Amino acid sequence: MTIKFPSKTIGDKLLELIGKRRAIYFPHEINNFGPYGYYTWKKESILKALLRPYDKPLPKEAVEMDIIYDSP
Repeated sequence: MTIKFPSKTIGDKLLELIGKRRAIYFPHEINNFGPYGYYTWKKESILKALLRPYDKPLPKEAVEMDIIYDSP
């Protein structure tokens, strides 16, 4: 099984600069290639992240994108 995380883009750096959080979602579908599985995390749109109030938590099925990149 391969799990691919999205890379940081300029939009992610802009959101980080203004203090907003961007969510990523683990997909429910699997891309099967024989005995192998391939998962790709999906990013939340930049517009949704910009319009979310600072005090509103992320949806319960989402993970903050910075947690993935800041962990050892």
